[in-house]
Amino acid sequence: MTIENEELLLNQWQQIRSSLQADYKGFFAEDYLAQLDGRMSHCPPTDNYFYLGLLFLEVSESLGVKQSRNRQIMLSDFDDICFTERLTCEHKGSGQVYFSITGEFTNQHDCLLNKFYGRTQIREECILPEWVQLEVDYVKEDINIYIGNTN
Repeated sequence: MTIENEELLLNQWQQIRSSLQADYKGFFAEDYLAQLDGRMSHCPPTDNYFYLGLLFLEVSESLGVKQSRNRQIMLSDFDDICFTERLTCEHKGSGQVYFSITGEFTNQHDCLLNKFYGRTQIREECILPEWVQLEVDYVKEDINIYIGNTN
C-alpha cells in the first residue's frame, strides 16, 4: 500500500491545524499539536487504529457465526495503552456479515475501561467494511478519554 496524494493530505492537515489553533488555546493544546505536527509533517499516519485499523479488520472468510478472532491494537500514536480487540461474527445472511467489536486492556493496570464496543457490516467476499461504529471510553490518570467513530 502506498500513499499517492501525500501533498494533498499535508495541505489538509495544515487547514485542520489552523482550525484547531483557533478553537483551542494553552500549553496542552500547543503541546498536542506539536506532537501531531511531528507525525503529520513527514507523512500522514498509516498505523493508527482509527485511520486504518477499522478499515482493515483482518476477517477470515471461514469465520463462522459466534466465532471470533483477537488482535492486539493501540488506539493512538500518543498513548501507550494496548488493547485486545475481539471481532465476533454475529450473523450472516443476504450477502452481508455482521460483527460485534469488543476490547479489553492488554497492558494497563492503572486504567479503568468503561466501554469498548462497536459493530460493523462487511459484504461477503469483500475485505473492506461497509460501515463501522465504535465507542471506547476509559479513564487514565483521572482523565476520561472518549473516542467515538462512525464510518
